[in-house]
Amino acid sequence: SVAVNISPLQLLERSFVDTVRGVLKSTGLSPHLLELEITESTVQTHVQARETLAQLHELGVRIAIDDFGTGYSSLASLKDLPIDRVKTDRVFVTDMLASERDMALLGNIIEMAHVLGCSVVAEGVEELAHKEKLQSLNCDCLQGYYFSAPLEAAGIPEFARAAAQR
Repeated sequence: SVAVNISPLQLLERSFVDTVRGVLKSTGLSPHLLELEITESTVQTHVQARETLAQLHELGVRIAIDDFGTGYSSLASLKDLPIDRVKTDRVFVTDMLASERDMALLGNIIEMAHVLGCSVVAEGVEELAHKEKLQSLNCDCLQGYYFSAPLEAAGIPEFARAAAQR
């Protein structure tokens, strides 16, 4: 799959859905393999953004909320929008080992997202203890320097080969 960050301005463009449809057609990428990442605040203030997300979801494109938990309307976002995945903000992972409150909050975010049918990605995994604790909380996917630093496109094939051999 391919995940792409989308700006608020892109979601407000009336032609954005047609652009995505055209890219899917020209590349042959199946819509369910495209995940568009948006921030919480993007959809809280713009009705057009919500309509665009609904149209994209109808195409089969997956929608993820990035940096979840840093905005003001997290619960409403999950309840009212066609969200497939929640990516928790790294601050929760960074502080979870030292703070029982952060650990409890992160566990509740994961549980709530699952109840609403969303998978969860924890960003900011930097050490084995983070990985183990998040796995015990049933987090679906982990992301961070523990696994790899950000890669240029040219480095992805080698990373994938090495990961497949582990």
